[in-house]
Amino acid sequence: MALTFVLGWESHALWISLDSNKVTTEKMATEAQDDTGVFSEDGQSMLSEEETEVILSYQIKPGDTFSSVLERYGVRFPIKTSRECAEHFDISKIREGQSFVIEQHGGITKQIEFAPNSYQQLIIRLEPEADVVEFTEAPITTKSEVLSLDITSTFWEACTAVGLGPQTIIQLAKSFEHHVDFATELQAGASLDAVIDGNFANDTRVSVEKVHALRLKNAGKSYSFFRFATKDGDKMLDMDGRTIGRPFLRSPLEYIRITSQFGVKRKTGYHGGIDFGAPTGTPVRAVADGIVTWAKWNGNYGNHVKVKHDKYGPYETSYSHLSKIKVKKGQRIKQGTIVGLVGSTGRSTGPHLHYEMKIKGKRVHPLKQDLPYMDPISAAQKPAFMAARDILIEVMDSQSLPETGLP
Repeated sequence: MALTFVLGWESHALWISLDSNKVTTEKMATEAQDDTGVFSEDGQSMLSEEETEVILSYQIKPGDTFSSVLERYGVRFPIKTSRECAEHFDISKIREGQSFVIEQHGGITKQIEFAPNSYQQLIIRLEPEADVVEFTEAPITTKSEVLSLDITSTFWEACTAVGLGPQTIIQLAKSFEHHVDFATELQAGASLDAVIDGNFANDTRVSVEKVHALRLKNAGKSYSFFRFATKDGDKMLDMDGRTIGRPFLRSPLEYIRITSQFGVKRKTGYHGGIDFGAPTGTPVRAVADGIVTWAKWNGNYGNHVKVKHDKYGPYETSYSHLSKIKVKKGQRIKQGTIVGLVGSTGRSTGPHLHYEMKIKGKRVHPLKQDLPYMDPISAAQKPAFMAARDILIEVMDSQSLPETGLP
């Protein structure tokens, strides 16, 4: 890793690029000798150790922890100091690629700086008596926004283009997981409108406080959801006042493919079921509550799991070619329970999930079924919901906020 030393003395300044603490460019060393105010004739620094200031940048690597980096750079009680830092932000969420800036004098660390994000800064001063932790944070303000984005490449890229962060992007995608499978059904030309409350620091959105409304247009269909205060708390409801969750998930794959290009690594079709291309070990989830009726080897299906969903009608789903089975016959499971891991067992040409659905014992295309909805809100709440819904629809249509504020 390349480190940069800064040598300062009166008006003289010299930057020398070092690799593994050795000078790699002879030309720079020769030029340095011309500055007689800093170097002697043999090229040695004439500055004392106390006058030598070194600024290092350490980039987080796999396996690093917050305390291990502090220990590396001379913090006397790294665990204790880390706990003090953890009072200000979640130190477990440091990630590869983030950097610590270390200031040293005479080879001894005097200060360590770390910025968790664009609006927070942590400074650890290594003083003779004790290590002092200082934390600063820019003021946060919240304001409502209307966002409109075209999904021309990936859902991820479209959202990052308007400044949305990873957590918000996943939250938005999951809002539609009962209605649209992002791995097989999202098409180029889709669009998303959103009404949100954004948290801003230094005029930059740093997070999303609340989502008021969403509208996804895809493949000639429109899906709209609206936040509404019900007797059971705030919920996202569809156009008819039903909660956006449904008894059946659209896809049995646990992850949401929101980063792949359209048509990449996906194999769909109807040959008694649907094949989802996915790496070996990808978690496979039950699409609805039910009871496991089969959980073992099944010839060409390989490792095979079947689940009956009698709670909602004569429905049955099955999951084939699994590398591992995670449930047992007779087990009652909930929607989202991991039933196994993607594999290539049985008659299979490569890692994928073969997913089937039966209604009254007959195989059907899972993505073309009009599956059950949740119950709507009460009749007494319906008028208030519809009034709030219509305001939010107008906001998304006009791309402007009402002067009276959001409902």
